[in-house]
Amino acid sequence: ETPPAAAARKAAPRARAEAAPRPPRPLRRPKQYSPQRLTEVLRGPHVSEKSVRLGEGDQHTFEVARDATRAEVRAAVERMFEVEVAAVRVANVRGKRKRDGARAAWRKAYVRLAPGQTLDAGEAAA
Repeated sequence: ETPPAAAARKAAPRARAEAAPRPPRPLRRPKQYSPQRLTEVLRGPHVSEKSVRLGEGDQHTFEVARDATRAEVRAAVERMFEVEVAAVRVANVRGKRKRDGARAAWRKAYVRLAPGQTLDAGEAAA
């Protein structure tokens, strides 16, 4: 048998105090980046089988600076190509070891455009 106190706890769950609703978060203003920094962020388009397949839809792949953030990539693409960006994902690509040294590591960004936005492949290659 269980002790009486344990049985009472199981029988009557405690009522939780109603939590006050949280106030909404203040809207953040988009950070302003210097034009020089934005030109340094995008190194160029990344062309591979996967990036070409994604480019047929609404995603484009770019090689970006190693210290570039998602927000900087978004601002750079929106400013350079005059499009609206829906999402940015970044990935660090490890360098490969070769017989005579190693290839440098680099960073790429997958940029998804907002519905109705298009990015000309010729623009991305420029």
